[in-house]
Amino acid sequence: MWQFLISDAMYSYWGEDMKRFKKVVFWFFAALVLFTISGFFIAPPVMKSILIKKLSATLGRPVTIGKININPYALSVRIQGVNIKERGGQGTLFSVSEIKAGVGLSIIRGIITLHDLSVKDPYVNIVRNDDKTYNFSDLLELKKKHDVEKGKIRETLGFSLRGISIKNGSADFWDGPVKKKHTLRELDLSVPLLSNLQKNINKHVEPVLSLKLNDDPYVIRGRTKPFIDSRETNFDIDFENVDIPHYLAYIPLKINFSVPSGVLDTKLQLSFRQYKDRAPSLDLRGDLTLSRLVVNDDRGQTVINLPALRVTSRTIEPFAKKIELSRVSIESPELTVVRGKNGDVNILKLIPETNEATKNKKNAAGGHAKKEEAGTRGEQEPFQCVIDVLELKEGKIMFSDISLKDPAKIRLEKLELKGEKISLAKDSPGSFEASTIINKKGTAKLAGKLGINPLLVNAKVDLKGIDIRPFEPYFTDKFQISVVSGAAQTNGDLTLKGEKEGTKIHYKGTASITNMASVDKETAESLLKFKSLHVRHLDLSLNPAVITASGVSLTDFYANIAVRADKTINLQHIMVKNTTPAKGPETTGRSPDKKVSSAKDEETRIKIDAVTLQGGMIRFRDDSVRPAFATKLDHIGGHISGLSSKANSTADVQLRGTLDNAPLEITGKINPLSKDLYVDIKASFKDMDLTPTTPYSGKYAGYTVDKGKFSFDVQYVIENRKLDSKNTIFIDQLTFGEQVESPDATKLPVRLAVALLKDRKGQIKLDLPVTGSLDDPQFSIGQIILKIIVNLLTKAATAPFALLGAMFGGGDELGYIEFDYGRAVITDASAKKLDILNKALTEKPSLKVDIEGYVDKERDREGLKQYLLQKKVRVQRLKDLMKTSKESIDVDDVQIEPKEYEKYLRLAYKAEKFAKPRNIVGFQKNIPVAEMEKLMITNMKVTEDDLHALARRRASKVTDRLTRSGQIEAGRLFIVDTKSLTPPKNEKVKESRVEFKLK
Repeated sequence: MWQFLISDAMYSYWGEDMKRFKKVVFWFFAALVLFTISGFFIAPPVMKSILIKKLSATLGRPVTIGKININPYALSVRIQGVNIKERGGQGTLFSVSEIKAGVGLSIIRGIITLHDLSVKDPYVNIVRNDDKTYNFSDLLELKKKHDVEKGKIRETLGFSLRGISIKNGSADFWDGPVKKKHTLRELDLSVPLLSNLQKNINKHVEPVLSLKLNDDPYVIRGRTKPFIDSRETNFDIDFENVDIPHYLAYIPLKINFSVPSGVLDTKLQLSFRQYKDRAPSLDLRGDLTLSRLVVNDDRGQTVINLPALRVTSRTIEPFAKKIELSRVSIESPELTVVRGKNGDVNILKLIPETNEATKNKKNAAGGHAKKEEAGTRGEQEPFQCVIDVLELKEGKIMFSDISLKDPAKIRLEKLELKGEKISLAKDSPGSFEASTIINKKGTAKLAGKLGINPLLVNAKVDLKGIDIRPFEPYFTDKFQISVVSGAAQTNGDLTLKGEKEGTKIHYKGTASITNMASVDKETAESLLKFKSLHVRHLDLSLNPAVITASGVSLTDFYANIAVRADKTINLQHIMVKNTTPAKGPETTGRSPDKKVSSAKDEETRIKIDAVTLQGGMIRFRDDSVRPAFATKLDHIGGHISGLSSKANSTADVQLRGTLDNAPLEITGKINPLSKDLYVDIKASFKDMDLTPTTPYSGKYAGYTVDKGKFSFDVQYVIENRKLDSKNTIFIDQLTFGEQVESPDATKLPVRLAVALLKDRKGQIKLDLPVTGSLDDPQFSIGQIILKIIVNLLTKAATAPFALLGAMFGGGDELGYIEFDYGRAVITDASAKKLDILNKALTEKPSLKVDIEGYVDKERDREGLKQYLLQKKVRVQRLKDLMKTSKESIDVDDVQIEPKEYEKYLRLAYKAEKFAKPRNIVGFQKNIPVAEMEKLMITNMKVTEDDLHALARRRASKVTDRLTRSGQIEAGRLFIVDTKSLTPPKNEKVKESRVEFKLK
């Protein structure tokens, strides 16, 4: 019963509820059916219509959608066949084959969630027009209008996106200005989670992107927290075979080069952090590889050829201005460096100066005002860079310098470089080793320390066999020399140190040049060569300049000195004359820099312990004479010890050699490097054969040289800019031969001059002292000596007896002797002069003398009458003497006592045949002595023949006197009958004389 009562009661209760339940179920299923029909069948076409309409209106382009599927139960949407056309409907701007996503929405929490969001086959077509606008530029303007509204949405809505993927994306980019097309294919993007929800913001977003850009694969993997304050981000950037030339046009600078080829590969990790209290950090590390890189200049010439460059980064932090590279490896680089005619270097011109760089240069040239402005801004923190290991292998540098008259070409091959801890940090030098082959022959090795801030190089340097010829163009514009061969070597320690005063350079070691040979460019004749120039223990510094060496050796050297047909010396043509007009000093309007002027005034300090010469030869050839003259100074050797620029120091000199087998020796002390020149040198040269000098003697003296030896001893002393020299010239047995017809021959009596200068041994000795000031521009030792010799020749021609008189006494008066009128008797004064002449002729055996007798026609006529009168008187006396003496007595030697004179005069008067005065009876009058003398003289006749005989007697008397000693051969004395009995006018000398002429 209870059962019935309970079941009835339950039926009554559940009956009402069942009705309500059925209604609920009905409406539920009705709503479900409506939801299903709306979701599956109604919503998709409505959504499609709305999207097409809205997107077309918003984008201003035709938009088509193939199909939209909605699963209301799974809350998923799939859109297929989306296509956005270009403006005008031609071509596709964007398309995607399918977009699919699961959707979730929490209106209360303001959260949008998407899951399994996938985009398949998206495609974008981008066109850059010739005016540098894009086919989507209008959309960028549209974006700006909605930025604020979108910002509000970001602020109010949270979102969570899971399982994001893009598959097989592609894009085409046509760059109109450069006429180039870029393609992007196989783009795949995977993002597991992207959410700004609080619970997810500390979770990493881990995107993975892979694509092929212009057929080059790229892979980027990352880990980021974009919605926290630090924006913590890490990306793996893996690029393979990126073709660099495709992207070169998008460098934001105007470039002056092209890149025909180049490939980039990367395996990099990029990290980013943002901080509240300091600047953000960006860190890039990993590997970067450049390969097959070729860079051409604006003329298409290859400048850089880089097969491989590998960089391993420990960290690159641009915000912190820090770069730390674990390794930089460069394989087989080739650089072609060209210095143009205007001095520009092609590599430096590849990237032109930016506006900022140009501005900085102008500021730098602006002077102190710009410096002050820079000081107010403060110095910016320098960029720090360190390379743990730097390696360069099999490098090659081809350098050409066409700015020179003759272009220079220098080639470095097999360049090897290894550096460790190379750093830009201050006072942080690293180490390095470098080696190369220079111009296929020479080798260079350097190893040591290298600092950049400040500049510091402290290295051992070893150069061997560096060919000098390629460097010739750098001095060929100053010297007309062509280098045929020569190699340079150094071995020592090199230090370069950058300081405020300038870069200081110091080298300590050895240096040498071997097998040097050069020729004259104009004649191609050998000019200078030597086997070795070696500098031992060289200590060289620049800034300040100091040069010291324990020794300098020059061995087996040769020099060629030639006088050309135009009488110029080849050495005169070696120096190229500067035809560029000198520029005057520029006026800058500001005071000169004291440091610069003091640097100029600073003198180079030099100290060389010993200079050694060995095996030298100097050839001399003179083509200005015919036949050409040639000789050589051979076996040159010796040393100069103690060379120094220090004041009051002197170097000892001892040199020797042979000139055509004649010994030459130079000894003394010099100080050529000091500001105050000091020289005390003696040079001795013995027994040079003069026969080879016939070309000179024939041209200038008019005679060949049959024989002769030449020697000299000179001493030069230079002190306080004054020269005091002693020049002793010795010529032995100089004998002239045949006469030579030469328009340049002197008209002076060369033979006579030589005869005058020779002593009885056939030797000539001349002492020619020369003094003068080196500050006198007209002073020249050679010119002075030449002038002395010319004066000797002139004096031999014009005043030979003055020359003899200077040697033996007597002066010009040796050229004549005077006689009493009418007489041929040599006076005591004349006898003394003849004795001097006798001595001179004895000492000068090659001299010959013409003896010319002269008379004074008036005075000698009267004098001769007086002589004849006295002679007639002496004849009368002689008659008496002959009566008592049988000896032969010359009438001129008869002496008459004064008391006897009247007696013998009357006898002579009586013997005369002329009519005599008589008395009345007819007998001769006895007249006084004076009247007798007068009558006898009046009746005497002296003819021209008598005068001529007088002149000849005088010459004979002189000849007898000179030959009487027996030292002078009669064959050297010649009595000359002159055409005129009257001698040349000489107011200081009587016409009644005998003159001598030397020959």
